[in-house]
Amino acid sequence: MSTGIKKLINKKDAVIMPTPAGTFSRKGCAPPNKGKKMKCGRCRKWKKDCDCGRPLVFTDDVKKKLEQAFAIGCNVSEACLYADISVGLFYNHAPKGSLLFDEFQRLRDRPILKARATVVANLTDPETAKWYLKNKRNNEFNEKVINEGEQTVLFEPIQIVRAKIEVKKQKKGKSK
Repeated sequence: MSTGIKKLINKKDAVIMPTPAGTFSRKGCAPPNKGKKMKCGRCRKWKKDCDCGRPLVFTDDVKKKLEQAFAIGCNVSEACLYADISVGLFYNHAPKGSLLFDEFQRLRDRPILKARATVVANLTDPETAKWYLKNKRNNEFNEKVINEGEQTVLFEPIQIVRAKIEVKKQKKGKSK
C-alpha cells in the first residue's frame, strides 16, 4: 500500500472513493490542488472565466432595479415585477432579517419621511395645518356626525367644546 492511501485510511470519518484517474480522495475534502487555479470540468476554461452552467438571476442589475422601485415606495410584489424576478426568488436572496432586506426596508420608508417633511414645511398654510390636525388629533379637531332619529347633526370641533362647557355648567347648577 502506498503512503497516500495509508494516510487516508488512518484519518477518522474518511470515505475513500476512487476517482476517474485511478487515484483516491476523501469525500468532502478540499481538492488536491488547493490554492492553485482550477479548470472547469465541462468547458475546460479557468473557473473565473467559465460561463457554462445556469446563469445567475439575482444580478447587480436586478438589485439596482429593486432599489429604484423601493426608493419610490413600491411593495415587494411591485418591485419584483419591475425587476422581472419572482417574489420567491426575492425572499430566497433577501430573507427577512438579512442586511439586504433591511436595506430595502429603509428604502421603502424614504418616501414616507419625505412626505412628512413636506407636510411639516407647509404648516404655514391654514388648510394644510387644519388637515394635519384633523389627521393627527382626530378626537379634538375632526368633525363629528351624530344621528338623532331622522336628523343628522354635523358638529364642528368648536361647537363640541361649547356643548361640553354648557353641560358642565348645567351639572354645576343642578348640584348647587
